[in-house]
Amino acid sequence: MSEQSHKSGKIALRGLLLAALALTVPAALFGAAPKKAPQVSQAVGETEITADRMEYNYAEAVAVMSDNVAVQDPQFRLTADKLFVFFEGTNTLNQIVVMGRVNVSNENRRVTCDKAVYTKSDGRLVMEGQAKLRQIQEDGKEFTVDGERITIWVDEQRVEITERPKIVLPSGSLNKETAAGKGAANERK
Repeated sequence: MSEQSHKSGKIALRGLLLAALALTVPAALFGAAPKKAPQVSQAVGETEITADRMEYNYAEAVAVMSDNVAVQDPQFRLTADKLFVFFEGTNTLNQIVVMGRVNVSNENRRVTCDKAVYTKSDGRLVMEGQAKLRQIQEDGKEFTVDGERITIWVDEQRVEITERPKIVLPSGSLNKETAAGKGAANERK
């Protein structure tokens, strides 16, 4: 079993954690997506992952990054205590596990949780332990969804919240005029 350890480990992987902040929670849950929200297909550049320590186990095809983990991607930023990247064969991504004070953010969205697992084969992102999704609209209003476990099927744009789910909508979200638009309300008069 060959194992290699690097201090100040640094690896660049294209699109490695894109699903983590695609944050493709359906628009029905968070309302209309902001105009400035990045599009997954428009990512340009590399994803850079840094940490104080990196170990790669060739026999088990797993990279472990620990202490001050930071991921910088053209579409998001992630910080956590540990990050595991499981490969299948030669450099084919299989699964990503992020643990400890997980924080993923972009221009207008943020995810926090204790643990996040992304499995490439089914496009599923599972966030556990005080999981919270937050989106800030252009008008400054904030939508939040939280629960002990939030599962997002990235390719299907579907989400499931279990163990004490909670959705917080900004003031006025359920008003008839706000929901239908002022023009539609005036047409009925």
